[in-house]
Amino acid sequence: QRLQAAKEGWPTRLLLISTVSRVVGFHQLLLLNFYPFLQRYCNPHQKDVTQVLAAAVQATHGLVPEDALWPLVRQVAMQFVSERCQPEVMQVGIQ
Repeated sequence: QRLQAAKEGWPTRLLLISTVSRVVGFHQLLLLNFYPFLQRYCNPHQKDVTQVLAAAVQATHGLVPEDALWPLVRQVAMQFVSERCQPEVMQVGIQ
């Protein structure tokens, strides 16, 4: 909740996202509201979107239910991989 209500600038928020994702991934925590929160920042025009996608990958582990990840994966596929996107954007979405 603190991360959602944070009023810090984008660099500080990105550090918080990165830290939370590492803790969630390392300790295999179930923080199911973190994935919809990341979904908000997964669009091609978002600043440092590759770091946000990396945070999503770091926070994913075997105990996370597929239902929690599916909306995030679907949004990445829809936003990054389409014929109207530039090749660089599609490359980020596929990786």
